[in-house]
Amino acid sequence: KRSQARNSVTLSLKPVTIKSPSGMCVNMLSDNTLNSRLRQNAAFLASMGIQNSLLEAEMIFSAVLKVPRLELALQPHRELSDEECEGIAAMVKRRAMHEPLQYIFGEAGFRKLLLSVGPGVLIPRPETELLVDYVISRVSSGVSVLDLCTGPGTIAVALATECPEMKVTATDICSNALRYAAINRDKYGLSNLRLLQGDLFEAVPGERFDVITANPPYVATAEYLSLDKEVRDFEPEKALLGGEDGLVLIRRLTAEAPGHLNPGGFIILELGIEQAASVSELLLSAGFERVMTIQDYNSRDRFVAATFP
Repeated sequence: KRSQARNSVTLSLKPVTIKSPSGMCVNMLSDNTLNSRLRQNAAFLASMGIQNSLLEAEMIFSAVLKVPRLELALQPHRELSDEECEGIAAMVKRRAMHEPLQYIFGEAGFRKLLLSVGPGVLIPRPETELLVDYVISRVSSGVSVLDLCTGPGTIAVALATECPEMKVTATDICSNALRYAAINRDKYGLSNLRLLQGDLFEAVPGERFDVITANPPYVATAEYLSLDKEVRDFEPEKALLGGEDGLVLIRRLTAEAPGHLNPGGFIILELGIEQAASVSELLLSAGFERVMTIQDYNSRDRFVAATFP
């Protein structure tokens, strides 16, 4: 759950001194030129423990000023309006508390997409793109896909966008996640994507599919406590925490999946990097064949795929 303890941060257009948790005082200058404000806010973010503080300050300035980030350097003496300074200050204040930039901007990049996201929904990760790659490489046009634990529709929207003839059904137990998934579906005009609310297969009783995909909650309890602050304190616990060993939901999923796959269909799951062996055993016990492990960009065992006979 999110920590209830929050450090107070106040940003103002007037000169003011702010003290970070490390005791460092940041002087908020009255100079409203772009370069001065950029350096000042980058220093403040750095004092609050934000890595790549200059890059992130540039991203915030770019978003508020509606100027490409690389063009900011071409306007060092631009005078910022009070409204622009207030917009920048509001975003910097949120980032200083380690709120993810994706929530602050309201969007996250994934493949060729710009997906709407916000508090209470899992932020898309780059490695999940490899799951989409695997599915696309294995299927022919017109197949049916069930994406479980869809969140903002990360996998489902990508598949439905890149494979227009594919029939995609996406489910999630969380209504807030489905709200974002619907926004993303509608943004890309996807008539081949169906969204349903329910716990795993609860939303599709008696239905079978050619492919099942999922990025389920898989973080073990002990690991959850050691996650980065911006993940643990902001992203939804229910979308991350998989019980004591991280496999509580995955056990149910693998046991129930055979009742929802067509013969010759396959399943692919995203996992924690130490769970591939355990999940492979679960799939074999459920009757799956040709179980294989797929690595992520850092050569870590991140996915397990298997075929249903």
